[in-house]
Amino acid sequence: MAEKSQFKWAAVISYMLLLVFYLPEMILTYIMLGDCIKEDVINTLNPGPSKVACQILMALHLVAIFPIMINAPNQYFESTLRISAGLLLALENIYLALPIYPFHS
Repeated sequence: MAEKSQFKWAAVISYMLLLVFYLPEMILTYIMLGDCIKEDVINTLNPGPSKVACQILMALHLVAIFPIMINAPNQYFESTLRISAGLLLALENIYLALPIYPFHS
């Protein structure tokens, strides 16, 4: 971040955007389903547009959260190992492409 004094406002705006995105989903799910939710909300929905919309929103959430999750470790390793971001990204892609199954018997 170029101006560190603006971090507080960036965090507040980010949480407000999360509230805008998630609150309607929670309210509509509760209105539609109420107490009949079993284990998984998505599987409780009947097949149709609402289920597809929820699945798309969940997929977008997973895609959007990935860069946020890997940003802090990437910055740490870049500064500790003194390597460029491109090299670190290449190493991560190689690691993710390897067929490693640690719990495979």
